[in-house]
Amino acid sequence: MAALPAEQIPQVVITSPYLRARETWRLAADASGLDLPKPGTDDRLVDRLLGDLEMLTRAAIADRFPNEAARRAEAGEYRWTPPSGESFADVEARLASFVADLNRDHAGERVVVVAHDAVVLMMRAVIQALDWDAVIAMERAEGTVRNASISQFLDRDGKLELVRYNDVDHLPSL
Repeated sequence: MAALPAEQIPQVVITSPYLRARETWRLAADASGLDLPKPGTDDRLVDRLLGDLEMLTRAAIADRFPNEAARRAEAGEYRWTPPSGESFADVEARLASFVADLNRDHAGERVVVVAHDAVVLMMRAVIQALDWDAVIAMERAEGTVRNASISQFLDRDGKLELVRYNDVDHLPSL
């Protein structure tokens, strides 16, 4: 961010309330040396909620929820809702609401959103009006969302246009 021209510096920052997202922004902001806006949080930016399956291995899921694989296969990945969790369709709906509010409250401003892989994936689906088949095809072609990657949309004539996706060129090589 330190290398960005003044007209590209973020004006608004919104993060997931999860510590890992807030810390990602803090580290990036501190490293920039710039006087950047304080981040707000939005609960709609949390990662996909897996409910009772959170932190369980496949073996543990099969043992504790023996019918879950069949339920998942029957519903399909997009509509399948883990017990006490949410489907990708649910994630898409909450992000559609977030994007609508963002457009209403921050139109014309440069906004940084710091969130999680499922949010990045489904935010792209919302902004580009991708159906689930297109999301899957895009993920197969471009890979899963990487940690600390940058995806960027720019307003072009009132429409958000994807400029870069899942970009990690800003990270040092190991």
